Amino acid sequence: VDLYAGGTLTANAMIKAGGLKSGDQAMVYGVFSQAERGQSEKGLADTLEKAGLKVDRLEITQEANSDPSLAVPVLTAYVQSHPGLKAIGTQHGGVTGVLADVLKKAGKKPGDITVGGIDLAPATIDGLKSGYVSATLDQLLYLQGFFPVVQCVMSAKYKMPGLSLNTGAGVVTPDNTPTYLARLL
Repeated sequence: VDLYAGGTLTANAMIKAGGLKSGDQAMVYGVFSQAERGQSEKGLADTLEKAGLKVDRLEITQEANSDPSLAVPVLTAYVQSHPGLKAIGTQHGGVTGVLADVLKKAGKKPGDITVGGIDLAPATIDGLKSGYVSATLDQLLYLQGFFPVVQCVMSAKYKMPGLSLNTGAGVVTPDNTPTYLARLL
């Protein structure tokens, strides 16, 4: 995945899904301090800021990075202490999966806060179906495992140079979740 572009794609989907506008308050929760991995969050936050949103950038602790359930009380407290919050974004798959729980614990209903994330864990799919998650970047993880094998075979057998494939080129939203999931099953 082109990490920065994936964050940008997620942000644009959030803006569209939530009708977000200049001056709205947003928070991006991610691993900004990691040079390569943090590009996703930077793309997300930068794009929201370019659209005029006021963005708080919160760093995920190493503990929450390893166990996203530890982020629930932190994020719940953040949401409760920021009543004007319009959007939450992350490019951490585990955190995306807990955001519906965060919003429920903070007393929010589906759609009260626009949520953008990454990946399609079962909890994220439930969040999409319930309307708590507005958009999530689909990285096509199967292809991320399959195409390196194809690359190795092509290189070894046919001496072909490397492939470049961006597997993070689409988002899943509550509107396209049923169609998307039907293709997977």
